[in-house]
Amino acid sequence: MYDPDELRYKRGGGVLMLFGFPFFAMGSVMAIAGLLGKVEQGRAAGGGPASPWAVVPFAMIFVAVGAIMMFGRTGAILNRREKTVTTWWGLLVPFSRKTQPLNDSWIYLKTETRKTKNGSYTVYVVRLTAGKDLLLSEYRKYDPARADAERAAKFLDFGIADTSSGEMVRREAGTLDESLRQRLAREGTVPAMPEKPLECKVREAVEGDEALFELPPGGRLMGMLMAGVAFVPLVAFAIFASAIFSSSGSNAKGIEAFYVFVAIVGGGLLLAVGLPVLKALTTRETVAVSTRGLRLKTRWLLGSTTKQIPADELEELAVSTQRPNLLNRQGGPIVARSDTCTLAFGSGLSEDERRWLRDVILYLVTAPERPL
Repeated sequence: MYDPDELRYKRGGGVLMLFGFPFFAMGSVMAIAGLLGKVEQGRAAGGGPASPWAVVPFAMIFVAVGAIMMFGRTGAILNRREKTVTTWWGLLVPFSRKTQPLNDSWIYLKTETRKTKNGSYTVYVVRLTAGKDLLLSEYRKYDPARADAERAAKFLDFGIADTSSGEMVRREAGTLDESLRQRLAREGTVPAMPEKPLECKVREAVEGDEALFELPPGGRLMGMLMAGVAFVPLVAFAIFASAIFSSSGSNAKGIEAFYVFVAIVGGGLLLAVGLPVLKALTTRETVAVSTRGLRLKTRWLLGSTTKQIPADELEELAVSTQRPNLLNRQGGPIVARSDTCTLAFGSGLSEDERRWLRDVILYLVTAPERPL
């Protein structure tokens, strides 16, 4: 029954159904075969049909595992009237429920690492506190996670504490849709133009009413490292192809097909390792700032992309506090966010340069009456 004071979350199904189906199907077939006497005993046990009392319980283990994976569900129900959360689990429908009061008035948006047998990946999770951290949802991309966090926060009239950039950014209840300009005006805060650090590598220019900041390349070292790593499989494939040519000769039967194979695989390897290296070596970033908003143009040898956030939609502007990468010694980027767009730039700058550029952007984009 629908209740406007409740917001429901449910997890399960999806990919797990694909993994669970083989267990469920195999167990079901084995159980049916056991009941029909179609499962034979081994010779050591004397042969003949196996007892259903031995086959069926064993088969039901597989059925149970498959059923849990296919039909298992967990969920949470937020109640804004009572300020409680009810967690539940079951097979398609809830079997068990537990209701707890909400101990905090914040929705937390974080990054977490999920490990698999083939490696690991980062997810953006939405959590709240009810005795312990309770997971509401998780996404592989930031924007849908932010949208879901805002949905839960607005429903409960909570604030959002966002640590996904490495720095805690709090947006209080009732101010989730405020732009930076509106927030500073409400608080009576007037940003000051920061002093440029010594030996700053950022190039500045003015075009019309926009300030342009040309950022220095930050991917050269990473590109060189990638090129060094990529050199190994290319050399290995070249040695393999050369050995085949030498042993077969240019007139060997089927050599034309091998030429095609070498062309396809060699070309694929060159593209797979060459394009990322080329992009890392040639990428440049230009940031354009005005009272209308913030625009980021990222270009490399084979193309460019442009993204922008209007000033009235810019809600966050922070310097990521993540630790510098040990390989390329780059720190966290400057992160600008709205409800629908995230811009990250300036990883190749020093910490002082990143904080200076962040403060300059804040000064320009939130001051409609000040000339550039």
